Amino acid sequence: MKKLQTSVFAALFSALSIGGASGETIILDLNLGGKNTNSAQQERDPRLPEDICETLGVLDQFIEAHSGFIADGSCPRILIEEFAPITSPDAETDQIAAYYLESDLIQISPELDLTTHEGLGYLLHERFHYYQHKQEEPLTLACDNYLELPAYMLQARYMRENGDEKNANMLVAIGVFASMCPQNSYDY
Repeated sequence: MKKLQTSVFAALFSALSIGGASGETIILDLNLGGKNTNSAQQERDPRLPEDICETLGVLDQFIEAHSGFIADGSCPRILIEEFAPITSPDAETDQIAAYYLESDLIQISPELDLTTHEGLGYLLHERFHYYQHKQEEPLTLACDNYLELPAYMLQARYMRENGDEKNANMLVAIGVFASMCPQNSYDY
């Protein structure tokens, strides 16, 4: 997910209810069964499901049921950490989740609670980006933003199926705006 850089995105994101603690960094190596690898943090963070790999498996089943992707059973690393502030003068919001192809890492803001459907919706969104990049045919896109609309639509469907119609509708709108590419922008 790219950093959002317009006041339209800020308005849409502010309509979503996001809450939680901030400031701490937790790195999970999910290939070690979801155990926390940050030695300063001995207990499991309460925002994480008991078995995060099993949770990803459930999200993978949702992805398989609603897309053409087949789950591979992998369990990527998850980093719970604040994102660096956006430095663009037009930016009014910060990023809350991202998938990094190069390191096969999902970063989640501490503001998201991964024991809720809303938090899991964002994890599903980033997991879907993993499958978009891991498909057999290499992606050839005019810009990476084209990957956002299907990810937001899937996230919205997940939210709707879990009883959150308001956030589902907001995610559809965000997906439309987030999928725009610079060459498709118009001055009014």
